[in-house]
This record gives sequence, structure tokens and C-alpha cells, in this order.
Amino acid sequence: MRTVFSTEELEPREQFDSWCTRMSESFAPAETWTESPDEFPATHRLLDLGALRISALGSPPVRLRRTERHVRQSAPELFLLAHARAGGAAIDQNRCRGVLEPGNLPLRVRP
Repeated sequence: MRTVFSTEELEPREQFDSWCTRMSESFAPAETWTESPDEFPATHRLLDLGALRISALGSPPVRLRRTERHVRQSAPELFLLAHARAGGAAIDQNRCRGVLEPGNLPLRVRP
């Protein structure tokens, strides 16, 4: 795996916005919030296997919100399979809620 993006060399106040832009371009458009926007040390590592890309993300806790507009902006042919090694998440989609804990493997598909 190689590091393709890091906020380490950016000014602390630029880190979070740069991370949000990178994640929207690399994965899926979303509104993103954090409790620590003034300093946001984060990395994106990537193993590119052609049709399959494996990413490792490291960041402080964030909240994401994807509206219908964000979903329409996403590539319909892409799937995202996530594996959380630490932390947790809750996903609300189509009036259903899923709570994710470390070790879960959620698969996001475009509705």
C-alpha cells in the first residue's frame, strides 16, 4: 500500500477541508463534520489492483451525511465495502438504521 494523501504537511486549519474534498472525490460526495476541524491529521493509503482498489483510511472521528443529491452524483457502477477496525458508525438509509461496530463489513450500493 502506498500513501496517496496525507494532511500532515498542510496547515492545521486547511487539513479538514482538504480531507473532505479528497474523500468526496475518491469515494462518494457527502457533507462531513468533525469535532476537531482546526487540526485534522489524516491519511489515505491505497493498493490499486486494477478493477479493485483497497484503501486504508486513518482520521479523527467524523460524521457524514449523504443526501439524494449526493447519491445522484455518485458513480452507479461502484460498490464500497468497508471494514472498521476501530470506532463505530450508524447508517440511516431508506428509513432503515444500521449500527456498525469494529469487525462489521457493510456494503454500500447505490439505491
